[in-house]
Amino acid sequence: MAYARGQILHVQFEHIDEPKLMLVVSNNMRNQKLGSVLAVRLTTTRKPRLPSIVDLGDASESVHGHIVCDDIVEVYDDEVLTVRTSLSPTTMSRVDSALAAALALPPPGDVAP
Repeated sequence: MAYARGQILHVQFEHIDEPKLMLVVSNNMRNQKLGSVLAVRLTTTRKPRLPSIVDLGDASESVHGHIVCDDIVEVYDDEVLTVRTSLSPTTMSRVDSALAAALALPPPGDVAP
């Protein structure tokens, strides 16, 4: 099954006892062609204020906590238990900025000289 960018997946990793929530950040064309997605972790554990971490505390989303864009992993189709929800375009824009910070890329919308 092809998962879409912005979806939150409930994932069971082989090496971790409890299922984890993961946000799909890879592009949809990639997701359709391969049997995996690139995803970042959601956590309710308190995190420091960093440009690479999105705080969902004030967001109008159905999930709460933090999106840790420093922690990018490949998630295979057979590890996905369910699709929980999708994030809004506004929150995904914040994720784009956090991914750029995590990877030392120019912020989205900036044009490099």
